[in-house]
Amino acid sequence: MNSEILRVDEVIGTSNAILGSQGGRLYEALRGMLEQGYSVVLDFQGIRVLNSGFCNAALGRLYREQGVEVGRRIKFENLDNERMQAAVHDAIALGQNPNLLKAMQETLEAEFCKQAHEE
Repeated sequence: MNSEILRVDEVIGTSNAILGSQGGRLYEALRGMLEQGYSVVLDFQGIRVLNSGFCNAALGRLYREQGVEVGRRIKFENLDNERMQAAVHDAIALGQNPNLLKAMQETLEAEFCKQAHEE
């Protein structure tokens, strides 16, 4: 199977990977390469800021739609710090387990309601 490098900064046009719409662009590029039969090296070189919204829109969606099998065809490079690694890991985990996402949302809603009631 052929492998292609996909530079995140080139796909989104910036070093700040923070918007869901940017994640959507990466999702489309990544999905297209996978549909063509490529394995993909997702290269984060040049990315200075990476957040969960971006990762969920790109990777969470991909894993949710295509399942764990897709992970065998994607490698990650240049995730330079623990925060970036955690954002990617968490998006993949949420994509693979929608029940985890639902539980997190319910917990946050309950905490928000509790705080609002106390005020």
